[in-house]
Amino acid sequence: MRYYVPDIRSAEELPPQQSFEEKLGGVPWGLPADQWPYCRQCYRPQTLLAQFRHELPRLDLGKAGRIISIFQCENGTGTCRTWEGRSGANACLISETDGLIDAMTPVPHDSVPVGKEVRIVDWIGRNDRVAQYSYGDYFLEVRYLALGREGWLKPASATKLGSVPGWIQGPSGMPEGDWRFLGQLDSFYSFYKAPAVPLRHVTADPHHWEGRTHMAQGPSFGGGVAYVFFREVEGRPEGWMGWQC
Repeated sequence: MRYYVPDIRSAEELPPQQSFEEKLGGVPWGLPADQWPYCRQCYRPQTLLAQFRHELPRLDLGKAGRIISIFQCENGTGTCRTWEGRSGANACLISETDGLIDAMTPVPHDSVPVGKEVRIVDWIGRNDRVAQYSYGDYFLEVRYLALGREGWLKPASATKLGSVPGWIQGPSGMPEGDWRFLGQLDSFYSFYKAPAVPLRHVTADPHHWEGRTHMAQGPSFGGGVAYVFFREVEGRPEGWMGWQC
């Protein structure tokens, strides 16, 4: 199946952001300040993990112009259930074009942890070895277990959009029914091109895991992967995120 990995550049290599750009980390663009999500467990502002824009065939948010902004609590309390979808410690906001502002979103206050920002300058299309007819096998526990190790290792594990999840623990606990898998976020940023300038937080990957040349620490998923889902109920789009490690 076809999937897409982000070709990223560290914000230090790029000019200041002047319009919407897809990104990992940093501060959101276009989100009204009163929509910045707060953790419902520690009551502090959440941290942006990613912003992606509807673009077929890479990402289907149901309508042109829509943007998904993915957050989780990164306040370091250790008690917020960030791994659990709908726990209130993470959020997937779907914004319509007319609901955006043409500016960087004001940060609620100085204590918000802001993740290292990388911007997506392109998307690299790839094919894994997952057959289209096997798609449903990756979302039902019994069928997934029947795939065996060969089937489990086919999907990419890195940050990507499309295809099927590269599960760490399998589909148990993930949303079922009308939810549709969008993509996943890895705990590390994968660079497929060496940074143009030396960056202390970016290191070479001698193993070239899944084709990357360099890597940097990303979000706190316990060293694991977060999975993002989408559905639309009566014209109202919804996002869901949960992670495994």
